[in-house]
Amino acid sequence: MSDEENEKTSRVTGSGRLANNDALDGIFRPRIQQIFIHFIAITATVSLCAGYVYTSLRTDVELVLMLAFWGGLAGFILSSLVVYLTGSARLGAGLLVITGIGITFAPAYYEGGIRSPYAVWFMVVPLVGGLMLGSRIAYLGGAAGLLATLALAFLDPRLPLAGSNTQTTAMMALNMALAIIFCTALGAIVSRLIRRSSDE
Repeated sequence: MSDEENEKTSRVTGSGRLANNDALDGIFRPRIQQIFIHFIAITATVSLCAGYVYTSLRTDVELVLMLAFWGGLAGFILSSLVVYLTGSARLGAGLLVITGIGITFAPAYYEGGIRSPYAVWFMVVPLVGGLMLGSRIAYLGGAAGLLATLALAFLDPRLPLAGSNTQTTAMMALNMALAIIFCTALGAIVSRLIRRSSDE
């Protein structure tokens, strides 16, 4: 049995249970992947709470943003809890990516759609997720980012800060989609190459 196979079958979750054959194909070993997911989940939870408090002190929080906050908070906590209880880096990372894209969509919707500075995270998530946690997470993040970008482009005329030029919106959406595809492919390919070279 190789070192990688041995590590996959001997990992122990926070609750003491074994989690077999659940390693992602990122550049880190399973235990480091778990720690990375915990770190991102905790950091995102603290940042989300701080942002919500800051916003609520300055202005009234829209109902949609309030729902996004509670949904994001639940998603981040659940992703860390899943990893702790089951040892499943794959499931925890999936929850983290979906929650991250979802919590980014809400402020982007209210602050200019695809013109919003928040929209850049639709590219960052599949790139960083792919490098750190493997190609599957890159594909998941890329698909979620593409759906969010297309939704924002489709909803552009009805956004609170709607764009003034339909052709400009279409070009921005196309460029954003191409950038997301590029970041997804880059994260997935580099992750696979690094993993393959480490196994040789």
